[in-house]
Amino acid sequence: MKSRLLDIFFRFIIGEEISIKKLSKEYSLSTKTISRDIAEIKKFLSQNNNFNIKLYFNNTTKTYTLTNVNLLSPEEVFAIIKILICTRAIDKKDITNIIIKLQNILCEKDKLLINKLIQNELFSYKDIKKKNLDLINELWNIAKCIDDKRQITITYYKVNDEKVKRKLNPVGIVFSEYYFYLLAYRFDDENSKLLYYRVDRITEVYYHKTKFELNKNQILDEGELKNKLNLMNYGDLKMVKFEYTGVSPQAILDKLPNATMKKIDDKFIFETTFYDKGIISFLLSQGALVKILEPKELVEKMKEEIRNISKLYND
Repeated sequence: MKSRLLDIFFRFIIGEEISIKKLSKEYSLSTKTISRDIAEIKKFLSQNNNFNIKLYFNNTTKTYTLTNVNLLSPEEVFAIIKILICTRAIDKKDITNIIIKLQNILCEKDKLLINKLIQNELFSYKDIKKKNLDLINELWNIAKCIDDKRQITITYYKVNDEKVKRKLNPVGIVFSEYYFYLLAYRFDDENSKLLYYRVDRITEVYYHKTKFELNKNQILDEGELKNKLNLMNYGDLKMVKFEYTGVSPQAILDKLPNATMKKIDDKFIFETTFYDKGIISFLLSQGALVKILEPKELVEKMKEEIRNISKLYND
């Protein structure tokens, strides 16, 4: 009996779905005997509940499986891997290594299925080309400085490929549209605007022992900031009102999570607080489906941008 119990338990561990009827035929035993074996395993798990492992019974398939409530499920691992692949922010070598580690918590059957489902995407994966050598470690080291409020000096390549050095008070890291961004203030100006730097353009970081303090206006809520940015286009924070005549207002709300919406006739009216460069960039992507109503200065900026676009096609 002991060897049979160990055999069944091992089969649970490797992810097999256990059917009492099938096991009774396999071992040439009654279903009552196999049921007692399952009950013994349940008893053992309940007496050792620090493992956080339980037997789950599927009413549809009439099978038992072993589940660990503290580990990611196959469904969760699959969703995370699909999101990681879509970011393109991580080197192919690193993302492959991360995927292997995520899959190591799964049984062999689920590993094989996920590999089958992602193999084409992973084969064709094209990561964003970077200036820095080790993005993942760099992110973590900067994050520790943010937590410890320690100043840093970065060597950074600007958009025009000019190499510069900047001494900063780092306050946050966010991810947006393929890139990680370091959010920081100038170390020598407590009234400076929030600055952001693409981490993939940072080639060196010097970690100072000097600590810094933030004034009340500089304390950053990364989650709230992300709700007011588009493609990390910054600018000035504005109250914006615009109309939308498309068929998917929910898509607008998904992109502008702080927005409020009301319907007037066949138009949707949105109001939100957003950084002006970002909102113009986003609304331009909607073409003739949107029209800015307020503020007037943003209406004029939109008109100017549309005129400049028109000139490109009229020449």
